[in-house]
Amino acid sequence: MIYVIGHNNPDADTIISSKLLADILGYEYAIIEGNDIEKSDINLIKDCMDYAPVIIKKDDISNHKYFLVDHNDVKQSVNDEKLVIGCIDHHPKIGYDKAIIGEYCATALFIYQLYKDKYNFNEQQKKQIFMAVLSDSKFGRSSRYQEQDKLLIEKLGFTITDDYFFKYFLETELSLYSFKNNGYKYYDKYDLRSTYIERLGIEGIVNYQEFVRKQNNFLGIWVDALNNKTYVFLNYKNNFITEEYPFLASRGTTIINDFVKKLN
Repeated sequence: MIYVIGHNNPDADTIISSKLLADILGYEYAIIEGNDIEKSDINLIKDCMDYAPVIIKKDDISNHKYFLVDHNDVKQSVNDEKLVIGCIDHHPKIGYDKAIIGEYCATALFIYQLYKDKYNFNEQQKKQIFMAVLSDSKFGRSSRYQEQDKLLIEKLGFTITDDYFFKYFLETELSLYSFKNNGYKYYDKYDLRSTYIERLGIEGIVNYQEFVRKQNNFLGIWVDALNNKTYVFLNYKNNFITEEYPFLASRGTTIINDFVKKLN
């Protein structure tokens, strides 16, 4: 059996991209047991699809083949490149060498670009793609959101307005659990763990900064969606670095790329 699968701790783009590509290719979409939808995207998902993936038990992963979406590092999902038959992603290539990478704000939007002349997307699928864009572009406010993305979603029949932000934005709760797990990703190539906190303001940011300071090889990101600012805390190989962006910086493109430049 071949399953389309996104990264662990799935967000709207991972879920929608998985379902979308499964529909196109005639596969099924799946998640690995123990993974829950990111809380901030639950309402987005509910408003555009019935979420019913196949759940792969951890001891059954090796019995199937997978097509990866929204990640190209197998450590973020099936943990074995030999199980992978293909990959479509929009993050920098740091894992699966044969990944097809598109510089779009959401993988779902890249899938639309790849297949729009070959596959007849229905209205529900178009809405799903738009919801994935809302999530991964932080409602059109992220540095990831570019003119080519805007043109494609207009072709889909949508326009991003502040109404979507006020309807769907959900602040991350301030807790040790959130500090450790919200938006969690592990970048195997750099032995780097990362989470992010999304808030309206910076109340509580000192606690998050101190949490990151106590971790090893950890990237912490605080998004101030009210004032369009991003604060980055990086503790890497016993060096603690802080960075501030005067805009909503994308982890998958802007922040990770800047991190790689510092390494080089």
